[in-house]
Amino acid sequence: IVDSRERIIAVLGGVPLGSVGEDWDRVSHEAKEAVEKFRSNSTFTQAQKHGRRGNFACRTVGFGYGNGHAKPLNFGVDGESNRKAVEDFLKNPAIRRIAGFHKSIFNAYAHKMYREYKQTQEDLIRQHPYLCPNFPGTPFAALSINAGPQSYCPPHQDADNAVHGWCIDTALGSFDPDKGGHLV
Repeated sequence: IVDSRERIIAVLGGVPLGSVGEDWDRVSHEAKEAVEKFRSNSTFTQAQKHGRRGNFACRTVGFGYGNGHAKPLNFGVDGESNRKAVEDFLKNPAIRRIAGFHKSIFNAYAHKMYREYKQTQEDLIRQHPYLCPNFPGTPFAALSINAGPQSYCPPHQDADNAVHGWCIDTALGSFDPDKGGHLV
């Protein structure tokens, strides 16, 4: 999707080459189950259930900078069961496969921005080795796990994101185009 000046403003990524059909259906199903397991093994504050992105359970993981902090920090996850739920989610093979596909799509369609994100992250980790990326080689410092059970996202701004940057969104679960629609 391009704007009036022919700049890419959104990409409908599809599925990885060679992964059409049952293979990618299985990945999507396993990822949906990983989100459901994450939700059932987690507890959420009221703020995490009713945030700026909508009225559904959400947890941000990875690292960020801002909100008055003097240096970048890992996002905290309170409670041992919540930390275990995050760890299990991030280690899930289907989630990792989707994250790898996200990285490939970003690199293919916005290579300069991808390189900027990746270099910035590498520099930050070199300067602050305590920072923990969510996935090996990811250019993204953080991700928000919208744990549903139904996630609807009203228009909002993420002031912590790069103004010129991109976000990756993935819709999981059953979908009936006669009853609703996915629009990111």
